[in-house]
Amino acid sequence: MFLILRASSRSRSRSYGKIISKLIATSSSCFYVPMVPMITKKETKSERTSDGVKRGTRLFSCFPMVPMITKKETKSERTSDGVKRGTRLFSSSYEIKDPTELDALVQESYKSAVVIDFYATWCGPCKTLTPRLIKTVKAQRNVILKTVDVDAFPSIAEALRVNSLPTVMMLWEGKFVEQFSGVINEDECERFMKRASELSNSKKDDDADGDEGSDIDIQSKLEVALQGLAEGSAATSATQRDALIAFVNSKQISPPSVRADCYAALCMIELQRTTHKNSKTKNVETLDASIENAEELVKAAEQILVDAKGKAGSVQFSAPTIAARARLKLRMRAEEHSLEFEDHDLVTSAYLQNPKNFQLNERAALSSVLIGDYETACRISLELLKAKSSDDKSKILAREIIVEVIDSINFGASVNLAERTRRRLASLLFA
Repeated sequence: MFLILRASSRSRSRSYGKIISKLIATSSSCFYVPMVPMITKKETKSERTSDGVKRGTRLFSCFPMVPMITKKETKSERTSDGVKRGTRLFSSSYEIKDPTELDALVQESYKSAVVIDFYATWCGPCKTLTPRLIKTVKAQRNVILKTVDVDAFPSIAEALRVNSLPTVMMLWEGKFVEQFSGVINEDECERFMKRASELSNSKKDDDADGDEGSDIDIQSKLEVALQGLAEGSAATSATQRDALIAFVNSKQISPPSVRADCYAALCMIELQRTTHKNSKTKNVETLDASIENAEELVKAAEQILVDAKGKAGSVQFSAPTIAARARLKLRMRAEEHSLEFEDHDLVTSAYLQNPKNFQLNERAALSSVLIGDYETACRISLELLKAKSSDDKSKILAREIIVEVIDSINFGASVNLAERTRRRLASLLFA
């Protein structure tokens, strides 16, 4: 096998290159490697050969070469799999091309829910999530999906506080009502888009009266409401309030458990509305009236199940009904401590300074429930058993609060959190 090395520098290089290329083409044991032209002291880069060819110009075909990284394109401009940053990963019909389009989307959100996917071309997880969102949104004709390249519009991402990628936000009636970060599977994508679709459909039910309530697909609306309540999304659950009221006021025939769960959901929604309304108005009379309304709603749910059971054995209340009763008890405990929504930071700060203090611990747990942070409420309420107390009544109170917190989230997406907290409670009690 022969290896030919040749330096090409002047006008003869064109003819020599062609001749050598022909020779190599007829030989299977010969390889030709052209050398880069040298620049001598008398030659500058601006000089050309006698036949006008600029020095360094390739005069013949050679072996395939790896693309060079130029000054304008650094290594950081390509992703780990070699995709150049800025390469479009999907149809441009979903892409926001101008920041002014957001104004139009805000207006559209009063008619249909809008899902906005924040991504970057260099983001690996984005390449997985965005196609899933596109696939699932096609099944929901009343949901609008838009994508925003954070590298193209960093000001939008900064204004909306997008700190990680991918991030997906749901826009409804001019407000972001739900969001998540990271990759979710197709089933979760479908549920997310279904909740967005339910928001769009709820607009059609705003004017529904008792007769129109018979046409309501209450099962799906109840599912969306309970999902929002389990996840602590007050806006998502509140959008179903009118549809649930229309249903319970209608004469539509339905299983007692469904009607009871509707009352339970309305009770929990009323407690959420009470919390936010009171934080703004600080009207004690309004607060008392709202808590009374919540009490009547949960009683109605319980009575429906009692009547359905009749005299045949004990009544088994549904998880949402139990959760509604537990949340009402916790809300009343918070009222006894005069806790309000905006007090959370101060209450938490005081607890962190003295976590072994029973009363501070109790206030912090109730305050976390008040703002809908049930994961923190579970953790702090378990600490109540370790806090210093002067009598056995405090220990009994601690167990009651922990059980109420667990019951308040033992449905929907928060079932796993409730189960984890229950196991930790058992380990503390029987350690």
